[in-house]
Amino acid sequence: ECAVLIYSLCPFAVPNIVKLCKRFHKKCFVIVPDLPTNMFMNHKLSLIKKALVKPYLSISFKYQSGFCGYIYLTEAMKDVIHTDAPYMVMEGIADTTQFEDIPKQKQDKRAIMYAGRLHEKYGVKTIIETYLKTPHDNLELWLFGDGDFVEEIKSYAKEDSTIQYWGRVDRRIVLECERKAALLVNFRDSANEYTKYSFPSKIMEYMLSGTPVFITELPGIPEEYYSYVYHTNAFLPEEISMILKDILSKSDDELDSTGENARKFIAEQKNSYVQSGRVLEFMRRILEE
Repeated sequence: ECAVLIYSLCPFAVPNIVKLCKRFHKKCFVIVPDLPTNMFMNHKLSLIKKALVKPYLSISFKYQSGFCGYIYLTEAMKDVIHTDAPYMVMEGIADTTQFEDIPKQKQDKRAIMYAGRLHEKYGVKTIIETYLKTPHDNLELWLFGDGDFVEEIKSYAKEDSTIQYWGRVDRRIVLECERKAALLVNFRDSANEYTKYSFPSKIMEYMLSGTPVFITELPGIPEEYYSYVYHTNAFLPEEISMILKDILSKSDDELDSTGENARKFIAEQKNSYVQSGRVLEFMRRILEE
């Protein structure tokens, strides 16, 4: 009855698929996990890839409003695509199996942890400076990943031994550490335009770990998430540090309860069965029109 495309992954195939759908009177839906103009933000491109960017974007812009229904990652994407076609928003699908065999372990010191791209624009510097402005005699800061801020992280770590740079490690180690940590953090500046069109997928993984999560509020994060995580609309380290102190003053039992409520929310409402069901129901309604 229909075709479904992942828009940002196959623009060169779009013209033929759209034409085939029209020829055989089939509806064509599209999943938009990334806006094409944002796909090259963090990549150093080879000469061949650079040569393909212009035709890639040209095809994307030409066909982006030619589908019967849209599945966006965030609400704001609809304002960029410029179409009146029906749409739904789905920020992601949780892999509910990834922590099944990883037990919760207590650490002698509480650890604050960030895992992901270590770019300054993704808030890594803010995480470190917030940590340094917070009394941390019995704390550690764990940083996992790679990016353009790594050398600065190493400098911070030389000055303060409680800052630990793990680098790129096996995913299993990351998941184990997410279960060991006392608090998982993700700070990004909502003033950056790209935050309207992205949902940090790491947040869903964080919440599924059962460890409490502290994030900055972003336009791409659905409102319902804020009932299950610690959050702030501040981005200055001095302001975030005040909230972090309050979080860390809570008992282990209270933190564990917050983390468990977040885990249940993701496991029960964002699993593959629920999220795919939402997509199928959206498509069914359009097919019946």
